[in-house]
Amino acid sequence: MKKIGIIIPDFAEGGMPKIASTLIEYLQAYFTIDLILLNRDKEIRYPTSSANLIRVTSLGTNFFSKIIVYFNRIYIVRRIVKNNQYNAVIGFGVAANILAILCRKHTRVIGTEHNIKSIENKKWGIAGKIFNVLMRHLYPKADLIVAISEGMKVDLIENYGLPKEKIIVINNPHNLEKIKQNGNYNGAKNKLDNGVINFVTIGRLTDVKNQLLQIRAVQMLSKNNKVNLHIFGEGVLEKDLKNYVGEQRLEETVHFHGFVKNPYPYLKEADAFLLTSLNEGFPNALIESLCLDTPVITADCVSGPREIVDPAESIDYKDMIDSFTIKNNGILTKRLTRTYESGELNDSELDFYNALVYFLENKTMISEISESVNRFDSNIIGEEYKKQINRIC
Repeated sequence: MKKIGIIIPDFAEGGMPKIASTLIEYLQAYFTIDLILLNRDKEIRYPTSSANLIRVTSLGTNFFSKIIVYFNRIYIVRRIVKNNQYNAVIGFGVAANILAILCRKHTRVIGTEHNIKSIENKKWGIAGKIFNVLMRHLYPKADLIVAISEGMKVDLIENYGLPKEKIIVINNPHNLEKIKQNGNYNGAKNKLDNGVINFVTIGRLTDVKNQLLQIRAVQMLSKNNKVNLHIFGEGVLEKDLKNYVGEQRLEETVHFHGFVKNPYPYLKEADAFLLTSLNEGFPNALIESLCLDTPVITADCVSGPREIVDPAESIDYKDMIDSFTIKNNGILTKRLTRTYESGELNDSELDFYNALVYFLENKTMISEISESVNRFDSNIIGEEYKKQINRIC
């Protein structure tokens, strides 16, 4: 049996650990797997199946200590890869990808990208600029780079000069059957008020996820409608968001649940899932919601939502929609142009609000939901990963 290593920052939060967990669950029948966690201190929140865990180093506390830690990781990971004689190594995210590529003397390398790096790296200051240089220099040296969306593939080609033949689009895998099973737990019925419209959102509480816009939109809706917003996730903006809710006396309307290991019963019971991100990779929660027959109302950010909600939609993200459009499994709204902070809604934010109004008035227009995500099943996506691993080694 071939042996592979999966390198990832941690297994604590975000979409990458969830996707890596699902992929390991499928691949463990065909490969011996080591899971190499770069940050050895963070909590493991997702199943690791039969993978052997290898923890690397602690995370630095400031920019300079992080640089020292990163160079130390190069040495440690190279030694791990050399000693274990992996047939292939798969990196998750830019830091892990670069480390994997630096080990290419000892193994084959697959890098996977999970966000639009030309946008995300700008937010990382000096570190982002360093990553941009390293990506342009090192990514072409990988055996394969997996982009999880068509929009991401275009970004890697146009902004990082990656050869087309080095890139393949493989969407995120999801164990749809398990999601449906987990969605059948009855606990959510005690949390969601059946007498109101319940919106749910899941994600890190950060500027890019833009949850304050959802809170403001629901606040406006609540003047004439019985609505609740349930927010699942943790992050740096949690205190600020809770302060706003308290100041506006919205505690009976907006509910914070923190990190919940199984949010699927809430998704299943919800009337709709909301997404207001400024940019994404390939948002897992949209697929999970649709799998549970819950419609989505999502901004047309780069990238992912239009590819999930309507595969027939143009994948040219320069071709922006003028106003919210109705799909069989939800509503796609204009691309948001900023992180909402206060005051009046701008044009794109008002379009999102108007989509919520339309949904409240026309709930029955949504149909044919769960079947639309069958193409993201882990058996299909996992088989594609298995094929590519065997192809390069």
